[in-house]
Amino acid sequence: MLFKAVTVETDDKNLLNQVFKLRHTVFVNEQGVPPELERDEFDKSAYHAAVIQNGEVIAAGRLVIKGVSGKIGRMAVKKEWRGKGIGSLILQKLLQIGKEKKITCFYLHAQLQAVPFYRKHGFAPVGEIFEEAGILHQEMTLEPMILRQH
Repeated sequence: MLFKAVTVETDDKNLLNQVFKLRHTVFVNEQGVPPELERDEFDKSAYHAAVIQNGEVIAAGRLVIKGVSGKIGRMAVKKEWRGKGIGSLILQKLLQIGKEKKITCFYLHAQLQAVPFYRKHGFAPVGEIFEEAGILHQEMTLEPMILRQH
């Protein structure tokens, strides 16, 4: 099966609502993140990406831009589609969007179990482990050599 990550336009309310529904399922229902923390003020200005299968969003993520820095976050893959490389498609799409917007530094807050996934994509841990929304996280940045190759 071939999958492709797409940019979700902010005026596509149907697709954006599917992205938010998936995030709610993964973060609130599965991981216990308080609903008031899952959605935030950055959703309106962020660049969103999704993978769609049979008209349904099965993976999503977002990129929040601040100056020349881009924060990748809210990476979610529907449970039955995990482990099939779909998260990698979302990450690559967000990096592509960032490069098109002239981002030179990418960073993220990875849940500890996701650190190996991000390492595989060239991200390196920075600083101490911390708690966010009741879950242990590690800040990670994309190494400059990797950024040039993507």
